Amino acid sequence: MTEPSVWMVDQLTAAKVVRELDLSVTESQMQHLAELLAEHRINTLDLGVSRVQSKISDAIQDVLSRHRHMTNDWSDGCRFAEAAIYTATLDAIRDMKPKQQRSKGQVLRSFLRQARTAQAAADPIFMRIEAPSGKGSARSANGAT
Repeated sequence: MTEPSVWMVDQLTAAKVVRELDLSVTESQMQHLAELLAEHRINTLDLGVSRVQSKISDAIQDVLSRHRHMTNDWSDGCRFAEAAIYTATLDAIRDMKPKQQRSKGQVLRSFLRQARTAQAAADPIFMRIEAPSGKGSARSANGAT
């Protein structure tokens, strides 16, 4: 297998694994972990695509067996559709890119929102302070002002 395309989600997951397990790793080990996670993501995607292709193929075979009385052109069309499903190769799926790369600031703000949500769920008295945007200064976890 060629070197996988490492996405930011792979790097973030690698960092989370290292942090959660309280490991001390070098930058090259961190990169290697991100590559392994990218490979796992791709393998999981491949498995999902294979399952979907199999289900669609089974459905087409079922339609063909139930409609044997139809014309040959109709049957050929079903077979062509089945072949078209398999020509959508896994490589084409692998080449998918995230719609938009998030900035580090967006990622950090997302982490802060998740942490605040987790804290509010764990401690109902916790008051969440909103960013100063003129919309209000503080709200409780249940949304009351």
